[in-house]
Amino acid sequence: MRNTLISMGRGIGLCGLDTLLEDDGQEGLSAAEAISFLRVQYNFNMSYCDRYITVGYGALAALGLGFRILAFLFLRRNCLQRH
Repeated sequence: MRNTLISMGRGIGLCGLDTLLEDDGQEGLSAAEAISFLRVQYNFNMSYCDRYITVGYGALAALGLGFRILAFLFLRRNCLQRH
């Protein structure tokens, strides 16, 4: 299970795993890539995602607030134009 999470996380940049795993740009698996994968696999737990979860929740809250304010302004403008 841990291997799958690390592989998927590297592919989409989940929890910063794309920055933790080494990639030399060559086809196939090099020794440095295998060692970095094993190092991350040995230490990997869900606390890797804590910092990114906080940032994600903050971004969602900010976007939600921004869209609510935008909707309020559009509705306010619409009401003022009708009267």
